[in-house]
Amino acid sequence: MSASQNGSGLTKGSQSETSSSLTAASKNGSSPTKGSETSSSLIVTASQNDSSLLTGSKGTSSLRAASVKGSSLKRPSKRSWTPDPLDLVNEKTDEQFVAGYLQHSTKDPSPWVTAWTHPTTGVKYDICLKQPANLEEDELNACFRLIEETSRKDYENSAQKWHPKDKLKEMRSAELRYILVKEEETGEIHAFTSLMPTYEEGQPVIYCYEIHLKPHLQGTGLAALLISFLTTVAANLPPVIKVMLTCFLSNARGLAFYKKMGFEADGISPVPRILRFGKVFNPDYVILSKVIRSPSNGAGISDTDTSSMNGAGTSDTDASQ
Repeated sequence: MSASQNGSGLTKGSQSETSSSLTAASKNGSSPTKGSETSSSLIVTASQNDSSLLTGSKGTSSLRAASVKGSSLKRPSKRSWTPDPLDLVNEKTDEQFVAGYLQHSTKDPSPWVTAWTHPTTGVKYDICLKQPANLEEDELNACFRLIEETSRKDYENSAQKWHPKDKLKEMRSAELRYILVKEEETGEIHAFTSLMPTYEEGQPVIYCYEIHLKPHLQGTGLAALLISFLTTVAANLPPVIKVMLTCFLSNARGLAFYKKMGFEADGISPVPRILRFGKVFNPDYVILSKVIRSPSNGAGISDTDTSSMNGAGTSDTDASQ
């Protein structure tokens, strides 16, 4: 699953038994993903209870154009070509993305920061945002190792199983944005979350693919800070109505955290059901969401104070507060 909340997350891309996708589980097959078993996460894209959820579902194409063939037909007007708003967002540079959707905030002050200090040890950390194309290979590998450390067991015990090659492929999805937390002195990545503006069942959302923290950072408020970044992005993108993620049901700690952060089971989350010949399907993940604005009011913002959120993620995340 795409975001690993605390070690038990699913990927938003590969959940298939159900009509939607997982997000905190790997869509490409390394974790409960959005396309495959299916639905998505208590997510966050955060490590679901020691494991992470991948939230992998893909967005729609950038242009919706009507194709007109035949010289006898009228030429389509320019209005026929409507740029997809989320594709326009995904085309922005990292600097533009931060300036437009993280530094600017519908709530003052914005929770976005580039430095964070451990409240107990005083160790300092740097925070930055990067697209996969801008990640160094060792940064991507460090993120992968963190998913493996916090969530591999949850994946192995799930119907989706652990598929490292598929997970790495998903992690390179161009539309993802990584928020990395690096120890200032060593430059080592000790936590990260990944998000994607995309569509779930036709609804524009911010999907948390992963959120993972090393054990010494759990329970410090860092996970909640990372989640607040995602809700800030969603609040600053009027088409987006919610933040979504996938969480393994085995990730009790991640589930409790997401509930505290205001996430609830989404309507597309799979439920137990009887299949043919009496076989019973029992999902091992849940798709969670936090509503930011009403679908009928793209410009409205919910009363949620994104700047006050603290905790840990679930989808492919280590979700401990």
